[in-house]
Amino acid sequence: MKTWRDFDVRAIQRIVQEHLGADREWSDARFTTFMEHATHDLSIPVPCRICGVQFPLNRLDHQCYPEDVWINGYVHSTHGSEIRRTGFQSHIERLQQKYPLAPQHHQLFRGLHFPTDAVFEAFADALDDNVYQCDTATSWTTDAQRAAQFARFMLKGGHEEALRHQEIRRMIDEQANMTGAFGVVLALTVRPDQVLCDIADARIGGFPESEVILLPGTYHVAIHDIFVRQAGTTVWPGTTDAVRLVGVL
Repeated sequence: MKTWRDFDVRAIQRIVQEHLGADREWSDARFTTFMEHATHDLSIPVPCRICGVQFPLNRLDHQCYPEDVWINGYVHSTHGSEIRRTGFQSHIERLQQKYPLAPQHHQLFRGLHFPTDAVFEAFADALDDNVYQCDTATSWTTDAQRAAQFARFMLKGGHEEALRHQEIRRMIDEQANMTGAFGVVLALTVRPDQVLCDIADARIGGFPESEVILLPGTYHVAIHDIFVRQAGTTVWPGTTDAVRLVGVL
């Protein structure tokens, strides 16, 4: 039988603070005591550590399914990892049945971040006739503003951590509008057969990214937005403000 210890404690602590105004610096003993009561009284959804599916605190016991375990591994993986290349193959049919594309989610966006001019130029040269080639499963979002965040900033999971922190510090020091050199938001009108799973509303792993995962393939896209690094245009009084405003750390 699963208990609250099988769930992401950090997420639970965050939810406790957001919903109850509790102090996230509670001692382990105090938090344990609180959780023993919360699992009887509260219906706040929290994600399972194994499958990522969210369940109410007062109904945590469940069975983890392989397709959900794959999604949870995917959303916590980095670009180029094997789980994105071939790990989904045995789950395609079940994922498409369980998480079909919602009718309102045909318009998707993908934010791409380019650390240097050279990397951006190589991408631009490869985007011949607006044809975007994906050799792995890829993440898109139904939210254009969320895609813009991925385009403008080095967010967690997609970049080497030391480089990401270095770029954030440089952005703050130079009062630049973004990390890296360029950002692009692609737009795509997608067909249901191109979609591996639509988890925009499921929030597997607790991520609020309105995510739709597409199969590898060739996609005809449009350029929705382009961001160019400009120094001296954005006031970042300190790292705390950068974290609060753009959630980059």
